[in-house]
Amino acid sequence: FTIPPPAFAGITRSTDEGMLRVLLSAALIAAVLQGTLCVRTTPSRARIALLSVRPAAWFTLQPRRTCILGSRSLAAMSSTPAPEPAPEAKSEEQLAMELCDSEDIEEACTLPGGVTVPMSWVRTARIGLCFGVWFFLNIMYNLNNKVCQNAFPMPWTMAAVSLLVGIPFVLLMWVTGIRKAPKINPGGWSKLIPIGLFHAAGHASAVIALGAGAVSFAQIVKAGEPVFTCLLAYFVLGQKFSRAVYASLVPIVGGVALASLKELSFTWKAFGGAMMSNLAFASRAIYSKKQMDKPVGENLGAANLYGILTIIAFIATVPFFCLYE
Repeated sequence: FTIPPPAFAGITRSTDEGMLRVLLSAALIAAVLQGTLCVRTTPSRARIALLSVRPAAWFTLQPRRTCILGSRSLAAMSSTPAPEPAPEAKSEEQLAMELCDSEDIEEACTLPGGVTVPMSWVRTARIGLCFGVWFFLNIMYNLNNKVCQNAFPMPWTMAAVSLLVGIPFVLLMWVTGIRKAPKINPGGWSKLIPIGLFHAAGHASAVIALGAGAVSFAQIVKAGEPVFTCLLAYFVLGQKFSRAVYASLVPIVGGVALASLKELSFTWKAFGGAMMSNLAFASRAIYSKKQMDKPVGENLGAANLYGILTIIAFIATVPFFCLYE
């Protein structure tokens, strides 16, 4: 294999053969490892290219301006795109997991033991599990909050710190891309800030109630939040519920009244804080229902929205923490 002298200007005949051997050997090794190699030669734009190493490699002159490096085939340099590789076949376990993630309640889900159950059962089990985890974490939060306030009776500090510890977690999720960061429209903050203020008032009032009285008493009073929600929905939104809904509120009101009368450690501070928390959280729900009828941004799911409200609530709580404690 010979190349005319003009193709390698500046290389003498005495070194031409040795240089070519070294060059072609290196090109062959690189082509085997990478699949494709282009070698720039003279200013005449002629190049030696070893393309798409297959059962038999070949050399060709390629008078093109671009030089493709890396493991690309000859089809990548032509106008016809290379056929995409066939997708890998999914295992039965992967198909079963995808099927169990379906939102169609009429479908069936095959469990690891080979048992097939309706999709509605799976959704009910998931919701029940979420309720169980929620109640467990809420109980542990209330108990630890009470223990901390017994040793450190500063409710505004506790309210601010408990909001602060959630902010790095939310920011980490957004920065790493685990959860898509929200994008708020220019007019969206005017709707989110009042909701965050209601969130701050409800959270701080609940912390004050926990520190002023028994945990059980504060939680019983806070169970009256649906009463405030129904009342505000009627007066603010003009929304009416069925008689069954209103009838279900009677045991709640009776239970709160009975607990207040029988509570040995009753304090008006604990009762007032719990009732204020009910009013603030009910107002948050009604205001959200009224103002959030249209999207205020992108990537505003339940988790991201709660993260934004947590940041707003922390900022709103800091002045009271500095003022009182």
